[in-house]
Amino acid sequence: MRVPFRPLARVAVPAALLGLAFPSAFCTSSCAPLVPTAISLLLLRSGTVPRAPRARVVGRYLLTISSAYAFALVWLPRSLEGRFSVLRAAAVWVALSVYSALYPTVAIAISLVLLRHRVALSASLPALWAVAEAARAAAFGGFDWLSLGYTAVEYRIFQHLFHPIGTFGVSALLVCIATAPIDLCRLVRLRPRRHLAAVGAAGIVAICAKQLPCSHEEAMVGTQSDMGLVGVLQASGEDDWASELTSVALSGVRVVVTPEELLSFQVPPLEPGVHMLLGATVDCGWRGGRKCIQNVIRHIGPEGRENTPYAKRVLVPMYERDFFVAAHDRIIMLPGSKAVVFDVDGVRMGPIICYEIADRHLVQQLKSLDVDLIVHPTSDTWQVDRSAAVQHLNIARARAAEFRIPILRVSNRWLTRMIDDHGRIVDGLEDGVSPLGGTINIGVTRH
Repeated sequence: MRVPFRPLARVAVPAALLGLAFPSAFCTSSCAPLVPTAISLLLLRSGTVPRAPRARVVGRYLLTISSAYAFALVWLPRSLEGRFSVLRAAAVWVALSVYSALYPTVAIAISLVLLRHRVALSASLPALWAVAEAARAAAFGGFDWLSLGYTAVEYRIFQHLFHPIGTFGVSALLVCIATAPIDLCRLVRLRPRRHLAAVGAAGIVAICAKQLPCSHEEAMVGTQSDMGLVGVLQASGEDDWASELTSVALSGVRVVVTPEELLSFQVPPLEPGVHMLLGATVDCGWRGGRKCIQNVIRHIGPEGRENTPYAKRVLVPMYERDFFVAAHDRIIMLPGSKAVVFDVDGVRMGPIICYEIADRHLVQQLKSLDVDLIVHPTSDTWQVDRSAAVQHLNIARARAAEFRIPILRVSNRWLTRMIDDHGRIVDGLEDGVSPLGGTINIGVTRH
């Protein structure tokens, strides 16, 4: 006797695959080929041609995609537990997952309405999905976060597509790959269950394809350049980093870069003899009875003179914008107002701090200023595991490939890496050891 599919199975199967697919942007074992399979199963299990996107069907999409985002952001509540209560951290996690899923859910609902008017899914959904991601990024204040395109950054075949079509274009391409088989099967009138079996077989092939050596942990081989080696310090403010900083400065490099917010409020006297780009927190006085601070990168030249610093311009929503006031009560973080370019022995370095790398407009602005390299200090001591750092790294890789500009990511815990202008990792330091000083070949020439 045939057992009918239960309603729960309509959500469980695509949710499991989407849960594997979306975090592929955030973990070392990427499953990017699973994305098309997962979206195909999602649409099939809910019915390819419903009479209308009824509330039950749309709710199923929302539940499935929300579960995928929740699985991708599973590190978030654990990372916030030290700052928020357990219940509040869990509420932030669930709310962010559901809110992020609203945009692609609306895209799917509209595409199913258009399908009734004979507009193919592979024509409508890719464009609507890209528009939904762009709208979500705008709503987040410019943060292009959780885009489907990030899942493809580890694959060479997609790395060359980020520059001509952008991250949103790669997202649209992945959705097009997912929906084209559905349109084809409708055209030849295959039975849905046979189509389901075919998509499942494609998923197995995709998993096998993942075994090909194309992840971000591939061999890191630096290239020689006029700039030579850059000294980096992988440390946090709690470490005894001062002696390590001196050691790195004396290792024959021309510039030393530290992570975000390494120095708190006061910079000790330095006579470096090299350029130093130091992540710091600076005091900006008082406003309305509250202390004001800024997150900056300070540029100290070889002679010890400080040049114009760069202050972080885009603050993280629901964290730096609101958290400092809520948690510290009398502290406000102020945003910077302009881009700054550091001239380091003829190499133009454009600074971007931490999650500012998710704002494509800032990277585009630095590209228009004709910088040779983006310096990207970040702090990940608040993250409880490596998966969040990998997500952050893949955003930086997508930006490098999209704008054809190399990026030096300097962290205080995980994934200090040099990314070339195709999004490939070419050099880096050992992870998880602090304090750790070392050198990285940045692979760029003088401007």
